[in-house]
Amino acid sequence: DNVPVRPKVLIVAHAEQRLANGPGGYNDVEVEGSGPAEIYQNGLVISGTWSKSEIHKQDPLSFTDASGARIPLVRGQLWIHFVDGRTPAIWTPGSLVPPEPSTGTTPTNLGG
Repeated sequence: DNVPVRPKVLIVAHAEQRLANGPGGYNDVEVEGSGPAEIYQNGLVISGTWSKSEIHKQDPLSFTDASGARIPLVRGQLWIHFVDGRTPAIWTPGSLVPPEPSTGTTPTNLGG
């Protein structure tokens, strides 16, 4: 549709990843348990923790701040991006003009 994605909330969640066995190769991401997260909304970034029950798999992801309080998310489109636990999230002010699509291979930091 060529319609830009415009999430109201962007979450960068850090989790353990490994290359999975299989045709073409892909990342296997540990999305049960917990890890650090950065929540971007309303022009602010909140450092917090994501968590997902390892026992009750139907339970949703939850996000809490440093005091353990639930982080309320702005109503609207939400984008969650899981990155390797060793990958920092760095925020810099951007532009409303979308970047040009890139070509080539996708880099990975999953090596030793």
